[in-house]
Amino acid sequence: MRQPFLLIKRDVRGNKIWYAKIWNEEKRRYNWKSVASIKQDLGAAGKSYPHTSKAGSATLVKLWLSENALNDESLLIDYLQEFWTEESDYIKSKKLRGQNHSAEYLKINKSAIDNRFKTFLENTKMLDTLLEETKPELLESFINYLSDLESKLSNRRINQIMQSV
Repeated sequence: MRQPFLLIKRDVRGNKIWYAKIWNEEKRRYNWKSVASIKQDLGAAGKSYPHTSKAGSATLVKLWLSENALNDESLLIDYLQEFWTEESDYIKSKKLRGQNHSAEYLKINKSAIDNRFKTFLENTKMLDTLLEETKPELLESFINYLSDLESKLSNRRINQIMQSV
């Protein structure tokens, strides 16, 4: 039987950052999450454990796993809407690496999801698509949908919208 998680230390711009590689039995693969974001997710419960040591990181991950079941039943639209927020794991990990995205950049990408992709999913009656069910055919259909809009989006704008997805 596999361990429920592995801890890996990475050197990011001179800072040692611990990452948890968490095993997902259903999907038979690992999911990555920084221990700093796990500590932030835990809030007050994680404050007494350091995320800068291996022992503290292991304790934080165990505590997080006991409180959080991995949710593989996420809707695609919900995942994308949360992805372009300050609280997403993606944005948090970018900040840890010194790469900040402006509030305007996040707003533009979230707007593309809300105004274009969500509308596409509603029109094609696919709003209940699960994240794990997403296939390349869905994205190709979305590109065709954008190309066929009456407002005639430029290829550059279509590529910008696709970047959000």
